[in-house]
Amino acid sequence: MADGDAQDLTTDQVKRNPNPTGKGGFGDHPENISPGGWSKENSYSYWQNYFKNLTSKEFQAFPTNNPNMTMAAAGAYARVAKSVTDRQEFEGVANRTEGMPKQSHEIEGRILTGLLPMAPQRDGRILDTPPQTTSGPKTPGV
Repeated sequence: MADGDAQDLTTDQVKRNPNPTGKGGFGDHPENISPGGWSKENSYSYWQNYFKNLTSKEFQAFPTNNPNMTMAAAGAYARVAKSVTDRQEFEGVANRTEGMPKQSHEIEGRILTGLLPMAPQRDGRILDTPPQTTSGPKTPGV
């Protein structure tokens, strides 16, 4: 493709405006703008890791020292606090912060060999025995 072709393609794309009225977008709906983007402080797993690494004294003092906790922090705080006495909750916190442990799987059963396909024939019958073939060593002249 020549340079002129690329410019023509771009010009054609600009001329085909999919929103000719210009309505919508962030100008009309500023509530949809993400002003700061993603931050780790809004992450549930961040707060679980944070609380998990505090001493008992620091953990107990956190809500009083931080009355304006985000919902992610408040939920993580409650879950980490509950994980001290509840084994299932502990596993949930550990799986989220440390990662799920590898699990091995064993499959038991018989190995089936000699299975035959049971495909319908042209006349609609289903054969339960293998079709007999006439192929074999051919004798020339017979």
